[in-house]
Amino acid sequence: MTLGLTCVVENTAYIGYSGTDEFIDIVSRGNCMNGLYCDAQQKVCIQTKALGVSCDADKEYVRTIWLLYGNFLTCAHQMRVLQLS
Repeated sequence: MTLGLTCVVENTAYIGYSGTDEFIDIVSRGNCMNGLYCDAQQKVCIQTKALGVSCDADKEYVRTIWLLYGNFLTCAHQMRVLQLS
């Protein structure tokens, strides 16, 4: 789908384990073209955001900037960085 058109989003929850801890990781997939993401609330394709812009979910970032020093840049990490600046 292209910018502004109606899209379909599918969220799948996975359980992860780290030592004795358990956590949920939600993977969100949409049917928008590269460089866009399917907004879960509006159900339309929206342009991905640049580094430094606030976010609500990892999928809002351009995938090519996710890698930062060998690690994935997550929305939670980005929001912490913005709060510190």
